[in-house]
Amino acid sequence: MKPILLTILGIGLMLPVCASIPIHAFIVCDADGSPAVATETVRDHISNLNLVFSQVVMDFELVRLAMITNESWLSVSSSNPAQHQALCATAQGTGGIELYYVEEIDDCV
Repeated sequence: MKPILLTILGIGLMLPVCASIPIHAFIVCDADGSPAVATETVRDHISNLNLVFSQVVMDFELVRLAMITNESWLSVSSSNPAQHQALCATAQGTGGIELYYVEEIDDCV
């Protein structure tokens, strides 16, 4: 991205352009529709990201917040890579960052 040239009182300043990164968030729900986290939790996470990354002129924008009803994905296990791959295949090629909210991850996958 090219910076913006801003001239104030004859002084030229190069200002960086804010990079906006789209976030696609998915909350896994049980069969009754109970979500792993509240939608407000996702919004709070994005807000906190923006506070931290504003220092480097980055902005995260929540462009999609969707529920996924699949009880078997509420607890992700490192011993079941097919489960992890299926969850992450829910959305691909979005041009942004995909976040998946589950109740539990038993180990780093």
